Amino acid sequence: MSASSAGRARGYLIASALWLVIVAVLALAYRGWVQPRRHQNLTAATSARQPYLQEIAVGGDHFSGYALLRSPAFRADLQREGLRLRWVEDSGDVAARLESLRTGELHLAAMSLDALLTLGARVGFPGAIVLVLDIRAEGGPVPDVLIARREFLRDQPERVQAVLAAEARALWQYRHPPAGLRQLVREDAQNHGTALTEDQAEKIAAGIQWQNVQENYAFFQLLPSVERAGLPGLEELIADRTEGLMRTQNLTADPLAGRRHSLYYDRPLAALQTARFHPGRPADRPRPEGAAAASPLSGRSEPEATALREEEWQQLRPLAELRTEPIVFSRGSAELSIEGQQTAAECLRKLQQFPEAYLRVRGHARPDGDPEANRTLAQARADAVVHALIAAGLDPRRVHAEVDVPRPSGSPSATIGEAQAVSFSAGQVPY
Repeated sequence: MSASSAGRARGYLIASALWLVIVAVLALAYRGWVQPRRHQNLTAATSARQPYLQEIAVGGDHFSGYALLRSPAFRADLQREGLRLRWVEDSGDVAARLESLRTGELHLAAMSLDALLTLGARVGFPGAIVLVLDIRAEGGPVPDVLIARREFLRDQPERVQAVLAAEARALWQYRHPPAGLRQLVREDAQNHGTALTEDQAEKIAAGIQWQNVQENYAFFQLLPSVERAGLPGLEELIADRTEGLMRTQNLTADPLAGRRHSLYYDRPLAALQTARFHPGRPADRPRPEGAAAASPLSGRSEPEATALREEEWQQLRPLAELRTEPIVFSRGSAELSIEGQQTAAECLRKLQQFPEAYLRVRGHARPDGDPEANRTLAQARADAVVHALIAAGLDPRRVHAEVDVPRPSGSPSATIGEAQAVSFSAGQVPY
């Protein structure tokens, strides 16, 4: 064989080998990329639409105070927002919980404020407090808090708001009827393999003071001082618990170096407050096919007024924003004057801006003279104002006539004007 023939033969062999390599690579590419991709597209085309937008991972332990965060009501409310709850339960390993928050395995975590203060510095406090969940009566009072990962707060604040709204609605639901929280504790214990009697569940529930939305507004100092009902701000709570832990030598120094405000974040709650969020409003909002989940702040109807028991009228939280001048009556009269009617109309106009508010109408009378006659006159004055408000369109379930016990005539506040007036006090049912 000539040299040229031998060269051509070698060239053919090399070309054939190259073609074989190319064919093998293409076959591997088809099997490793094209075929799986085609199967993936086929699966997607023949599968139902994903029912949720995101999975939210929340960490905690089996403490009954966290039962709301793993309750059917909380899970269902998140689902309505297009979110799927993944509850990650550990055996009380808060250090591991904080580490999972740092690495992003968890979006939120529940723990006591004491645990956060004693262990959080080890991982650089990877989250901020967004909610006070409860106050434990035992060994305390010790607050339990909900921590949101800082990156989650920065990148998806609307998801955090949805979680806070869902927790508030779950608490509202289980508090109506009153035995709901006891039943939740009992069912939650059963899910963890513990059978509780009703009395045992009642005792556990009574030892956990779940904190509602208004109380959280107070903790985060989003309310005027008159509406905080004596509750401390988070700054004060953190300082108090830090000092207590240092006294008991659970801390050797302040882990926050005085920067207590860095441990909590108020904007998600403030957004709910600005939108006048109320957990008693209906949460069901059908969503069109393919539409994004609605904000937890939008599309809510006003909470329906419910008739209050006498003790509930006395427990209303005051609304500082709704202030109205009292209506002064002529001496011995329960007849509304033109000015009194105008004041009542102004009160109604202001009340309509607060559809969740209730109005207490207090009738006053002179402290001297016949006490029974004075009370009768005070009641008649209050009734006259209430009838005028109802005639003008106010829901009768939202207004209550009562008599203010006359102060002694020597009291500096017992003025003639006060003694012949009807005053107003607007408030909200704690939620």
